Amino acid sequence: MPNTYVITGGKPVKGEITIGGSTQLASYMLAASILASEPVKIKNLPQTTEIDSMLECLKFLGVAIHQEKSETVIDASTITTKAIPANFIDSTARNLLFWGAIFARFARASIGESNKRTGIITQLLGDLSSLFGEEITFSDGYATLQNPVRLSDFRLADNSELISAVVVLLSILGNQSITLHGISEDPEITRLLDILIEMGANIELSDNQTVQITGVAKLKGTTVSLDPDKDELAFWVMLVLGTTGDVVFQETNTKVVVPLTSKLTRMGVKYKIEGTSLHVWLSDKKGLNPLDIHSREYPGFDTVWACWLTVVLTQIDGVSEIRFSKKPMYVEKLLEGLKKFGAEVNLHSSEEDTVLEIFGPTKLKAFDEIFNISEAAISMLLAASISDGVVTLTCEQDLSAIFEDFFEKLQTIGISIKSL
Repeated sequence: MPNTYVITGGKPVKGEITIGGSTQLASYMLAASILASEPVKIKNLPQTTEIDSMLECLKFLGVAIHQEKSETVIDASTITTKAIPANFIDSTARNLLFWGAIFARFARASIGESNKRTGIITQLLGDLSSLFGEEITFSDGYATLQNPVRLSDFRLADNSELISAVVVLLSILGNQSITLHGISEDPEITRLLDILIEMGANIELSDNQTVQITGVAKLKGTTVSLDPDKDELAFWVMLVLGTTGDVVFQETNTKVVVPLTSKLTRMGVKYKIEGTSLHVWLSDKKGLNPLDIHSREYPGFDTVWACWLTVVLTQIDGVSEIRFSKKPMYVEKLLEGLKKFGAEVNLHSSEEDTVLEIFGPTKLKAFDEIFNISEAAISMLLAASISDGVVTLTCEQDLSAIFEDFFEKLQTIGISIKSL
């Protein structure tokens, strides 16, 4: 049943927000726990939609989970099944991480054929088919990996952080060695590799995108304190820009959001970094510079951030362009939504790239009809928060847990949002 939300926007956001633990790194650690012969403890695990789904998937697999004060303890010694049903993949593509980890441990792993995640699964299967050849079988609605990896030297066709993490995880255990080229440069992939080494994995980094992995018999347990969520910080910064707000962000990792802060500088936005805090403020959108951005994998400007930034750029005088090397699956929904708010945006697609052309400034207007926002949920919530009026949105996702304490934080800085 769809979720319905009523958002009252149009006011500058003001206040202070503490950034929660990284959902991305948390997902890696939940998957890595399957490789360990001892419990893995995770500090400040975020209570988000994706992480809740992953915990439910672990329980389905037979993994024991319990809480010790601020630590979530994962004990995968009790795992009982090697197959992940499609409903878990439908819930979040991050459950695909378990596919790689289960294979590493048991040399066999299956996933249900999801109808919602066909894009990422097609990309993943493209890489794994090259890596495994005929060892991927399809039967009764499941895709199954089985038997050892065939190649000792392999280049990923898709270097997204999720696919990189799956391939790294499935290579950790066993008696084979493999050199992986084209691994994502995302800082949280680097953090995953460092943690796996601490757990006993035999990994050597040749350069930013090449790793050599020699399989080991088992990994030991570990305790991990999660880094701050860079995507959460990026969203709040976009909200400040869109509403001409003034917010101090605590517990940030400003080093990993350099692609974001560099764009703030180019736009002419004022911000101040002190230790782990980031203060962003904007008193007037006049005088800000339009942008021409090429969105790509880290260290480029993140595709999800680019979609959020598209909303903000509707408020800036001039013509901005965002170029995507890979067309986001939900870009048409983003375009449809922005036009309902009154924005002037165009989409140009070719075999080489996809370009969003944004003409500003446009005052985003609230509308009375209920609009199903689908995959462009966070972008449309951002637009509703910027618009002057009341907007009713529906979507399949539970937006209240996109980030930890999301609705509470929205209300704390001045955005009214209610669930119906």
